[in-house]
Amino acid sequence: AQAIIGGTLTKKILKPNQICATNRSQTKLRKFASKYKIKATKSNEVLMNNSEIIVLGTKPQDLVEVLKQIAPHTNNNHIIISLAAGVETSTIKKYLPKAKSIIRVMANTPAKIQEGVFGIYFLNTSSPTKAAVIKFFSSLGVAIELKDEKQIGAIIGGAASGAGFVFEFMRIFESWLIKQKIPKGNARKIAVQTFQGSAMLANQSPMMTLDELRNAVTSKKGTTLAGLKSMKRAGLEKIFIKGLKAASDRAKVISKSLRQQSK
Repeated sequence: AQAIIGGTLTKKILKPNQICATNRSQTKLRKFASKYKIKATKSNEVLMNNSEIIVLGTKPQDLVEVLKQIAPHTNNNHIIISLAAGVETSTIKKYLPKAKSIIRVMANTPAKIQEGVFGIYFLNTSSPTKAAVIKFFSSLGVAIELKDEKQIGAIIGGAASGAGFVFEFMRIFESWLIKQKIPKGNARKIAVQTFQGSAMLANQSPMMTLDELRNAVTSKKGTTLAGLKSMKRAGLEKIFIKGLKAASDRAKVISKSLRQQSK
């Protein structure tokens, strides 16, 4: 939630006076509100009565309690956007049946620098509202509309957890460079820039497939090919897919647990 608020203000999508926030910790709320010059209130009731778009940015295990708190103050003008992983729209709808529309958004940590991936699932949402929400989150990275809520699990495994996987690959790369006597600071720079530069090249080459981009740097009998063959023999692709599936499966378990908790 803080990443999104900070991003929207940095990109001047919203003005500070258009944002009001509440938080369980009043100390954290005051500090954050002061930093970004946004409005803050201790009361969820006040926020609900003075806002049309409500963004729920709590931890998944805390969301049901918040839904209970705001339920009496929800009306058919409210657009509810939930950032909580694992909490399905059916659970939100159960507590907020009067809401105009319910939107579930799964983001990853690069959202902090407006380079996030946002998987968005809409429930009972008009076309104009969909367009506005897609435009809003696209300004903070890449926004993808999901046709099926089950696809949220793929976003969690492939983008949210995926960011962690990329950091792990970078860490391994950095560690190997250090063992080759590259100073630690330079090793980090090399690892980060290699990933960043490759990603930017891919982003700026939309007409080329990822296979084609890989092949462009893979000459016959060259160093890249030797490395790729070694990785293939070690089963890198299978291992990576296994990790993606494990993260996605874990998201399903969390979702089931939270669904049972709300009964």
